Amino acid sequence: MPIDTLAGSARSLPSRALAYTKAHTAITGIIIIAVLAAGYWAYSALATNAAPTTYVTANAKVSTIVSSVTGSGQVSATTEAALKPEGSGTVTYVGVKAGQKVGAGTLLLKLDTTSAEKSVRDAGANLASAEISYQQAISSSGNSITSARGSGFDSAATAWSDLPGILSGLDTILHERTATYGGRTNANAYEDLIEENEPAARAAADKAEASYRAAKNLYDKYFSLYQTANRDSSAEDILALLEHTNEATSAANQAAKDTLAFLNLVQSTVDAHNLLTPPAGLAAQITSAAAYAGKAQGDSASSLSALTTLQNATATLSGSGTPLAVRSAELSLTKAKNALQDAKDNLADYYLYAPFAGTVSALDATVGTAAGSPAVTMIGEEKSAVLSLDEVDAAKIKLGQKATLTFDAIDGLMLTGTVSGIDAVGTVSQGVVTYSVTISLDAGDERVKPGMTVSASIITATAPNALSVPSGAIKTMNGASYVQVFDPPLAEANTGSAGTPSPAAPKNVPVETGISDDTSTQILSGLGEGDQVVVRANNGTAKTTATSGATRRAGFGGF
Repeated sequence: MPIDTLAGSARSLPSRALAYTKAHTAITGIIIIAVLAAGYWAYSALATNAAPTTYVTANAKVSTIVSSVTGSGQVSATTEAALKPEGSGTVTYVGVKAGQKVGAGTLLLKLDTTSAEKSVRDAGANLASAEISYQQAISSSGNSITSARGSGFDSAATAWSDLPGILSGLDTILHERTATYGGRTNANAYEDLIEENEPAARAAADKAEASYRAAKNLYDKYFSLYQTANRDSSAEDILALLEHTNEATSAANQAAKDTLAFLNLVQSTVDAHNLLTPPAGLAAQITSAAAYAGKAQGDSASSLSALTTLQNATATLSGSGTPLAVRSAELSLTKAKNALQDAKDNLADYYLYAPFAGTVSALDATVGTAAGSPAVTMIGEEKSAVLSLDEVDAAKIKLGQKATLTFDAIDGLMLTGTVSGIDAVGTVSQGVVTYSVTISLDAGDERVKPGMTVSASIITATAPNALSVPSGAIKTMNGASYVQVFDPPLAEANTGSAGTPSPAAPKNVPVETGISDDTSTQILSGLGEGDQVVVRANNGTAKTTATSGATRRAGFGGF
């Protein structure tokens, strides 16, 4: 066909279509109406078959929640030791083999002990000699103690025999009542006699009275101690007796001196002021008071001397102020004891014992040769698991927390353990910080070997009788936790995956959460037991199969 003919035909197509449409107006209208009806029907079908939103719910319940941290690592021997005898010499005995299990204290090997045993023997003989010398020195010192103890008791006995007469005499001088003084005591009468001419009269009288009372009280207090003592009493008892005897006689001496001073004051005042004839008996009382003071002073000095002698004698036993011979023997004895102990310690260095129960992992010792270094290598029976945890999990770990452990190489084996170590400083690798955590196994199993892969779950917190909900129900917004609930609750709650439809949306309820495990989270506040919460919402979607069929039927069924 010529080109101009084709061009003319092309130009005539719109005209022809328009003419056709005009000629078939009724048919065209029917087609348009059919298309619109099909579209509306398809839309209605889609809207009708869209699934409504359903909600999976659960009720808050009381349960026990156990929070844990999991990690993996390797089994390690808790104890490993490279052993060698402290002594040197030829090996004369080897008692173990590589791979052998041994108990703590098992003799592993022995070196030649000939020289070391001789040193122990000689040191023992020297100690026996030193013991004899020391006992002889102590015996000599003991004789001195016996003598000092007897002399001390005799001195105390003399003093306690004198004290009643001294105190009774002072009592008579101060407190005797006579008609001469109108029934008043001597002390009161003397005080009245000179008080007008001597301002110190009352003070002197009071001092004499106070000293007498003090001496009498001490006598009453310690006399029973003297009554229960004898020459066979212990050195400690005699020492106590002498101390109190010296205290009582010193007080009696002071009372006699104060009484004598008062009497002398009375005599000097009478003489100085030409008072009435001196009281009868004053001169004799002065003589007696002086005698009492002298006797009390002598008893005090005697008891103090006896006390010092016994103290020096008993110091022999305690090492304080010890005589030269005893001290020398004591030092020789100590030196001999130390020498024997050193010899025994040196002998022990020729033996090598297992420091703990375990397995001999390596042995480098043969009879007739020098022991290697190390001669024996041992690993302990106790095993531990060493895990590597990131910084978030490591922060939750504390010493003493319990753990359960499983082993890749041993199906079905589960052991328990306790966290016994946590790295104080983490290890940084490619920007990631990790910490090693050691778990000591509570009980061993022969199948567990060092180097095995182990998985552990460490219990970090436990909340018994805790109110909890599924963890999926917890949502957060701006750092705060909340759950969704229906008010009122769904009447026919469906906890399955399909859920329960609801035309109304749930509302948000703030909650405070505690610890959580793999499935549940503890609720501290915001909910009560039995409260219904939304775990998951299933949004509505078009039913593809039904919609596709409807579309085919409505859109293209007539063609």
